[in-house]
Amino acid sequence: MFDSLRKEWHQFHKASPGQRFAELHRRHAARRGLVRTILLLIGGVLIAVGLATLFIPPIPGITLVLLGALFWAQASERAARMGDKVELGIRKGWRRLRS
Repeated sequence: MFDSLRKEWHQFHKASPGQRFAELHRRHAARRGLVRTILLLIGGVLIAVGLATLFIPPIPGITLVLLGALFWAQASERAARMGDKVELGIRKGWRRLRS
């Protein structure tokens, strides 16, 4: 199980910015029905818990939000496109802060 997660992370990480989430969705596009619903539910729970614990130091809230977004991107093309746009916006903002 951890080997498949590690492989999935490496594929996600190697993809170019602005395409990562869309490629993740394409790799898992064959998932339909119950599996897709479960991915959306797990992603929603992770995002909700992450937002609720964002300001509690020992709990990594942002990590939970990002994991939830990855689950949503696997199940939804719209979420995948939004994830790519958000990533590009964060990168652009980060470059402005650094310059």
